[in-house]
Amino acid sequence: MMKSILISALTCILFSCSSTKPLPDQDWAGKKWTLVNMNGNPVQVSHTDKDAHLVFHTDTKTISGSGGCNRLTGAYLLSKSSLKFPSTASTRMACIDMAFEQAFLDWLKKVDAYEYSGTELTLKEGKKSILVFRQTGKP
Repeated sequence: MMKSILISALTCILFSCSSTKPLPDQDWAGKKWTLVNMNGNPVQVSHTDKDAHLVFHTDTKTISGSGGCNRLTGAYLLSKSSLKFPSTASTRMACIDMAFEQAFLDWLKKVDAYEYSGTELTLKEGKKSILVFRQTGKP
């Protein structure tokens, strides 16, 4: 009898001590994340609104941003170990470097994992880093 009471008490203590750490997108919200590297290649950053970037809207689990020319929007799914962008859409203006923008959107579809370290957000396909963003202020 005493043994089962002790086990029950220890179980309660264990579960009450575990904390639910918030997902990192709370830190990402309302900040502009500018693309600085795509598939291992540095990206030229102009510090204008035309830089490829993302903004996370945690209240609706959506993103907005730019592919470098066209505006983009979409949804994201986040867990402690994965990040996915199941649907994205963009405007369709003709631009000088459409190949860059299309590559960015194609890589975004392949994202299934992430690493986050304060001011840098690395989006991955498996263990491979495919898109690296730096926090560059507010949108």
